Amino acid sequence: MGSIPTSTAWYWAKRGEDDFLQLLYGNLDLDTVPEEHQLSSWYEIDNLKHGNNVQIGSGYITVENAETDEEICIVELEDDETKITYDQTNVRKEVGKDDSIFYGQSFEKGGWYFEEFEIDGEFDPTKLIFTAEYFADHAYLTQLKYEGAKTYEGDGILSMEENDGVIKSEHYWIETLDEDGDIEVVISI
Repeated sequence: MGSIPTSTAWYWAKRGEDDFLQLLYGNLDLDTVPEEHQLSSWYEIDNLKHGNNVQIGSGYITVENAETDEEICIVELEDDETKITYDQTNVRKEVGKDDSIFYGQSFEKGGWYFEEFEIDGEFDPTKLIFTAEYFADHAYLTQLKYEGAKTYEGDGILSMEENDGVIKSEHYWIETLDEDGDIEVVISI
């Protein structure tokens, strides 16, 4: 998620979805695009937020003993008994009045590995606490805590061994504010 000039947002809205998608894929001849409206690869437009996160509702956490690699338990992230708190992120306040927000999402199969926790005693899954943020009507894991242990924050590490390299789905769009201060989607694919 990143900010781009609103004039660039409207340029791409007028140019059309096909050309915008080709630009994002790096397949568009940049000689046909005015320099002020050229954009980086979609995943590099990330001055507001960038993440590789597990989606709440379709993911789970496997807890393993780091010394023996023994699986201790699996915690489903959509389970009603899982402790999840939700942060409300408002990146709009970080964007200048002449800027719009570009959003890009790709959903891929894979594993995300987090840091090891060192705990005293037996592992208790009820002591796991998750924090998630909403983005585009979905919640994503952003923090993992275990009561009494250090906190992990940030992205997991994508395991390419479990990733088949195929994007399962993707979505790109640009939002701007209209004259009344309401969000307006300029282009969406």
